[in-house]
Amino acid sequence: MYNHIFVGENLRLFSH
Repeated sequence: MYNHIFVGENLRLFSH
């Protein structure tokens, strides 16, 4: 259930 956190941070970094 920690995947959502990893994905969330990745998306935020990717969003840049």
